[in-house]
Amino acid sequence: MAKETYVLQCSNDDVNFSVYEYESFGWELVSNNVITTVGADNVSIAAENELTFSREKDTPWYKEVVAIGKEYEKAGDQIVKMLEEEPEVEMKFHWILFIALFFFYGTGFIYGLVFFILKKKKEHDLNQWHQENDPKINEIMQKRADMREKSQNIIDSYSK
Repeated sequence: MAKETYVLQCSNDDVNFSVYEYESFGWELVSNNVITTVGADNVSIAAENELTFSREKDTPWYKEVVAIGKEYEKAGDQIVKMLEEEPEVEMKFHWILFIALFFFYGTGFIYGLVFFILKKKKEHDLNQWHQENDPKINEIMQKRADMREKSQNIIDSYSK
């Protein structure tokens, strides 16, 4: 039988959901290796899991489940694209500039006022973005959950 293999790297926190997610599309977990990145000073700085999955390509449900999986991936990419457009509020540089101007030139008050107004505007933009996009993201996430369930139901219907 022809098999396909997929390797995924994820954080320790994402292992359980990743396994659940891939099993919903007919993948079986073959191995889970922990990869630790060690810095030059021999101190562990990062750990990830490398999950290896495989599935049979000759199963009767394969084409249908792969088609749903492609839709699932597109929906995930759509969420990622939306989140990349989320406005940022972080303004650390402005705090440093405010302190420097205040101590060295005494003009920090004016810059601080401008900084405060800019920060409030960015927070407003962020809140507005969430009001507009959170319902859309939740809808896409629900569609993805429905796709996982549909795929699992197709696989289950052939295994009876």
